[in-house]
Amino acid sequence: MSQPQLTYQQAIEYALKAREAGEAALARRWAGYAARLAPDEEIPWLILGSLAKPRASYEYYRQALKIDPTHGNASNNLASLYYMIKKYDKALYYLNQAEANGADINPDFKKALLKAMKDK
Repeated sequence: MSQPQLTYQQAIEYALKAREAGEAALARRWAGYAARLAPDEEIPWLILGSLAKPRASYEYYRQALKIDPTHGNASNNLASLYYMIKKYDKALYYLNQAEANGADINPDFKKALLKAMKDK
């Protein structure tokens, strides 16, 4: 007797529950499964980006933006990553994209970025 296949939505729910419970490896596994089921959905890539080390996060967030170029949180997360490695021009680009697409922007982050660009 074969087991029923999980749906994309179930995999996302399990990934989010695992992430909330602090079970990063399990969350990555469920988000990866969801990405294989629906590679053209941005949610698994956002979850994977939130769990990955910075270098891998770039690729996950970029993948989410390929799917939905207006996803403000993906742009905001890329802005933060570029800020951390002092690529301020790219950080500002993605921060502006995030803001234009309705993401909640931390005003202190924006001030810090603009100051860093001025001091550069």
